[in-house]
Amino acid sequence: MAILVGTSGWSYEDWVGRVYPAGLPPAERLPFLAERHPTVEVNSTFYRTPPPATVHGWVAKVKDRPGFELSVKAPQTLTQDLLATGAVPDVARYAREWDTAVPEHLAAAGRLGAVLLQLAPNVLANDATLARLEAALDALAHRKVAVEFRNPTWVRDDALDARALALLDGRDAALVALDGPSFPVLLEGGASHAYVRFHGRNADAWFRGRAIEGDAGDPRMNRYDYAYRAEELRPWATRLADLATRKPVVRVYFNNHPYGKAHDAAALLDGLLAEAGSPSVRPPPGPQRRLDAFREPQEP
Repeated sequence: MAILVGTSGWSYEDWVGRVYPAGLPPAERLPFLAERHPTVEVNSTFYRTPPPATVHGWVAKVKDRPGFELSVKAPQTLTQDLLATGAVPDVARYAREWDTAVPEHLAAAGRLGAVLLQLAPNVLANDATLARLEAALDALAHRKVAVEFRNPTWVRDDALDARALALLDGRDAALVALDGPSFPVLLEGGASHAYVRFHGRNADAWFRGRAIEGDAGDPRMNRYDYAYRAEELRPWATRLADLATRKPVVRVYFNNHPYGKAHDAAALLDGLLAEAGSPSVRPPPGPQRRLDAFREPQEP
């Protein structure tokens, strides 16, 4: 069994001084994070498909971190457009083309974790959507795929739609288990791997778009500005420990990224898993750059 705990993304300016030393060059952020976590979820691929040079650059930056992996989020063109209204052949073609552009390069380097398909909230549970999703999963059948459903039509009596669950199980695709205010926690499915995402618990900001008091930033960002407490994550440590007895790999990502809270929560969960007797995978020992290694010298 292996429980891998990491963050959703790493290139955040508001992590400087909290996670990253003030003088750390942006190009060093990924290797710095890889010294502290065994995996990361790449979110930038949702917005644009990077050129091969960028993907190879990620690989090069973690070359001295054995076992470190990157899970990648599929583009919104696939998960928010084509899966909502596209033709089945278009879904399959786009998924194959994107796989060649990003996951294939990571897999060739032995760095690919899973591929995340985060369905848009407007992707409804119906026969047409299931046909499109089947085409996407078939195109990515040689990958470990995880699917995040976000429309309530996919859930009936606190269980995933039976047709969707059968589709996932038949293709070894994991149902993403969510911690957040928008969906019940679903730990179902027969896939050989598990995928868990933590979004925070800001129900007001999530459902009403209200900014968190004291923060004048983007209310959409405030959805994720949440600091998990030990008493909230301790039950998850128990769940994950149990899940790991049935799944060879359990991937866990914290998406509560503002101000480095995802990094803090991942470290907190690592400690709770150790307490529960099911320690998560930790980066191999080796020299780690200290937080003050890149700080600019202070004037006398």
